[in-house]
Amino acid sequence: MQGKGNGSFINDYWQIDNLKMINWGVYNGGPHTIDFAKGETGSLTMVTGNSGTGKSTVLDALMTLLFKSGRQMNQASSQGQEKDKRSIYSYVRGYINETEDPDTGRNVVSYFRGTDTNGNKLPVWAAVSLTLSNAAGGQITIAGFFYIKAGETKNAAKFWILSRDSVELLSAERIASSMFTARRIRELYPAALVVSDNKEDMRRKYHEIVGITERAEDLLYRILTGAAESDVTRIFRNIVLDVPDTIEMAAALVAQYDQCRQTIDSWENKVKKQKAFDHLRGLNDRYEELRKLAAPYGTIGSEQESAAEIDGIQRWHSNRFSSLLNEKLTALQDAQGVLQSDITRFQVDFELASEKLTQAQKAFAAGGGSALKDLDAEIKNAKNSLASVKSNKKRFESLFEEIGEEIPAQEDVWTNRYNDLERENISVPKRIKQLDETIENLQEDLAVTKKSRDLARADFNRAERLRTRITAEMELARQAISNATGIDSGRLQYAAEIFDLSEGYDDWRAATNLALVDIADCLLVDDAEREVFLKGIVALPADSIGHRCKFRFVRRSEYGAEALADTARLSGRLKFKKGPFADELMSILSMSGIDCLCVDEDFDENTPYRQLKINGMLRDADGGVHGYRTVPNIIGFVDQAELDRLKNHADILDKQVNDIEDNLSSRCAEKKRIEGERRLYVQMQSVSFSDIDLATAEFKLDSLIKQKDVLVSNNELEGLKNAVDAADRERLDANERLREAEKTLKDSKVQAIAYLKCIEALDIKLSNRIDLLDPADETIDILERIFPSESDARGVSHLGFDSLIKYIDEQEKKFLSDLRKESKGKQSAVIAAQREVEREMKYCKEAFGASTPELDHVDTDIRDIAAYLSMDLSGSEQALVDMFASNLPKINLAFKNFSECEREYETDVLSAFSTINGILKRYPFRSDGAALEIKPTFQKNTSAYLAVREMIRSVVSDEYDNASDYRNMAIDDLKGKLDAIGTVIDYLRPDKLGNPSKVADSRQRLRVKVTAGEGDNAEIINSAASMNGGRREKVKAFVLSAALFYTLKSSADERPLFAPILFDEAFIKSDMDTTQTAIKAMLGFGFQLFISCPDGKQAAILPMTDMAWFVTRADEMSPACLNPVRRVKALVEE
Repeated sequence: MQGKGNGSFINDYWQIDNLKMINWGVYNGGPHTIDFAKGETGSLTMVTGNSGTGKSTVLDALMTLLFKSGRQMNQASSQGQEKDKRSIYSYVRGYINETEDPDTGRNVVSYFRGTDTNGNKLPVWAAVSLTLSNAAGGQITIAGFFYIKAGETKNAAKFWILSRDSVELLSAERIASSMFTARRIRELYPAALVVSDNKEDMRRKYHEIVGITERAEDLLYRILTGAAESDVTRIFRNIVLDVPDTIEMAAALVAQYDQCRQTIDSWENKVKKQKAFDHLRGLNDRYEELRKLAAPYGTIGSEQESAAEIDGIQRWHSNRFSSLLNEKLTALQDAQGVLQSDITRFQVDFELASEKLTQAQKAFAAGGGSALKDLDAEIKNAKNSLASVKSNKKRFESLFEEIGEEIPAQEDVWTNRYNDLERENISVPKRIKQLDETIENLQEDLAVTKKSRDLARADFNRAERLRTRITAEMELARQAISNATGIDSGRLQYAAEIFDLSEGYDDWRAATNLALVDIADCLLVDDAEREVFLKGIVALPADSIGHRCKFRFVRRSEYGAEALADTARLSGRLKFKKGPFADELMSILSMSGIDCLCVDEDFDENTPYRQLKINGMLRDADGGVHGYRTVPNIIGFVDQAELDRLKNHADILDKQVNDIEDNLSSRCAEKKRIEGERRLYVQMQSVSFSDIDLATAEFKLDSLIKQKDVLVSNNELEGLKNAVDAADRERLDANERLREAEKTLKDSKVQAIAYLKCIEALDIKLSNRIDLLDPADETIDILERIFPSESDARGVSHLGFDSLIKYIDEQEKKFLSDLRKESKGKQSAVIAAQREVEREMKYCKEAFGASTPELDHVDTDIRDIAAYLSMDLSGSEQALVDMFASNLPKINLAFKNFSECEREYETDVLSAFSTINGILKRYPFRSDGAALEIKPTFQKNTSAYLAVREMIRSVVSDEYDNASDYRNMAIDDLKGKLDAIGTVIDYLRPDKLGNPSKVADSRQRLRVKVTAGEGDNAEIINSAASMNGGRREKVKAFVLSAALFYTLKSSADERPLFAPILFDEAFIKSDMDTTQTAIKAMLGFGFQLFISCPDGKQAAILPMTDMAWFVTRADEMSPACLNPVRRVKALVEE
């Protein structure tokens, strides 16, 4: 951008000189110029006029030029339908109003421009410009040119100009006959910066010249639109303060740390990858080892098993068994020679022992041995007879015991008892039949009586516990309903429990029970619990309570129910238990159709009333009831007399049960005795007394033993007997040895023949397989290990030829089965190892394939293992150490710089507020002269801040400032130091929304306190939101002035770089004193104020005004007119 002016473009105290408008809104034609008051220490220009004259149109022109695109135009006047007319398009057209067409009913918008008097569409153009100058004589002009084609209904073409010279707006008239373009405008203003549509390039340049920032523009816009914050801290934190360099430094630290972490992660990944490939190599070594172990087995046991290979192994097995049998045959033949010699020797020994026995027997017989032998036989027989007698006697003792008798000790008693049993046995069937019938009847009586006794005892217990006569079924039903409804069982009463017969009428109890049973067994429920009761009982299965329970809802009353006086009626003979249902029940029982006249003799056939006799007979006008039915007696209370009656009844039944049980026990015992006698009679038929005579049998045995003792006492005979026994044992032993040796020799010869035949069969089998190849040596080692050991091979001994052939075939099958099983085990181990290798290959490819190009075209089949094993992933730790040595000193230095930058930033902020407070002291805030003071502090005592600072101090130590400090450290120590740094780094990261962290952004720790006065008169103001309108605007004026001054302050003096502040309908809620105090403070900061003043506020602002512009319009259809008044202060003073 070029220009002719000699003024300086130093950013110093820029003020607006004038605003020019052509065809802008209600300002038709032009240019319409508004000059701004200027001063070295602030100035005020006011535009005022009636509502709708065009004050806000001026402000919108200023907004269009000063603020970025997209800012909503003047909000104070943009309410409701007004929004539609506040756009560049509506301003260029010159919006007037919107009315309804009476002919069509459509809304019709009226404009000053864009159509001729005949309604023809015309092109329209407009322009606005703003000229500013600074204290050093510099000048710039910002302008906007707008063009709307004929008939265009929405959009206007926009062109923006920034120039160091004044811009003559009317020059555009020369090109207005056709569409504006950037090229044509540049031809009009060759020294200016021209941009079309988007004015951002122009605005950035303009910001650079006048020295304002985006934050400053945003604050100016908020002041103009009245949208500025009320909270003082948020104003300075969110709008005013510069973005700390620590945010960018924190971002750089985070990036540098993340880069280091990525390097570590990459190195660790490489180490992890190396471990994975080393593990794969180990798995493959194991796979190869297992393959070598499985190789000697060939295809045995696999799906590809070779028949030729099996035939060769079978040939080896047959040959190996033939060798085994030859070895055993040789051993047998050697043993046969030894056995033959033993047999000859054993034959001589047997003959000698036999002769010796013969001589001993002759000597024994000659010395009395024959008599002793006969005596031994008799003793043996006597012992057997004694054992038989003992067994018989024990059996008959048990039989006699069954009938309660002892076994007879004399033969005549035995015979007599047998004769008695014989006579009695004739009537036994009849007697047992009679007893069975008696026992059956007694058992039936016992069951009935026990049931009656148990019911009576239960009635007594229930009556004693509940003091009620209701049945067990009724009580169980009540409990089930209580559980289902949640209503306590104590609040659910049967009617029978509430009334009883009065004294003197107890003989009417049975009749009353019959007459009122339909009411008596009815469950009474409080009507207030109707809904709860019905809801609960619906869910209760009808067949689950064992009783058909009636219920009735009644209203509660408080303990009434005195007995009725008319004793001629049944209701008058009743008494009622006091309680909540008594009154209602008494009313029910006295109702016609339920109550009865008590009749002692004949029924009165002429009365309509229900009648009752003491025997329970009923009569009413429509009929009656005659006869009885079994109905439990449930009506009435339970007193001690009733309890005694119930207990006595239960006791009587209990005695009846005992008597029946005693009688039954007696009859059963009699039947048992008769059956025992019958069994005894049957047994005695086949036994004589001698068969149980234990004394005689014992005496006989004892006599024989004494006779033998006499013979044995002869010592010479005993010696002869011992010699016979010794000779006999010697002969037996010799014979056993001879027989055993002969049998062994015979078996050995048979076995040898079997071996020979089997060897011949195996040789024939082998001769048929002579063309088969022998297994390899390493395979033979396996076959020898599997072949039966010596202990297993013993199975071939003692087998005949057929069994031996069968055994060899079975052993061959078992041998092949064991071999196949072992081979499959080896093959399975190989397959498992292969799968494990392939799984690891797949893992390596999936986990590291992206970072390992060598694996791009390699599969995960075992055949591709070479590609995996050929990789060398070993990496140097020194490169990682060098990375630490290079970056850690930089990070330490960055932390130091971060801390120093933070300190300088906060010091500068506090210093700037010191200058602001110095200016505020010149302008009293309160009527007592107290000035406003803004006190900023940066919170440093929070636990989070202190923790981070402590971490930074521990990380940033002078111990490690040079790269050499790290080169000798272990990797784990270096990683530990970086991890410690990472803990601090996490506090420097932005949050999830991208906002800077509180550690990196000092603004987030800023707290601003505004005070007025000192001591007892001190006032603390943190927010203007809760104040009344005038005071709120006053506080905001002071605070926003300070805020603007902070953002716009020049480094050369105490004046803002950019002085203009725009207000629309400012101080509308303030009184005159408040308005003037606020304006003085803003002027004190050196601001150039431009205020759009509403009706009624001129008097407060005019005394402070340097120049005023009055806007007038004759009527709505007329354009606006600007009327200047200069030297306003002087005129007001005059």
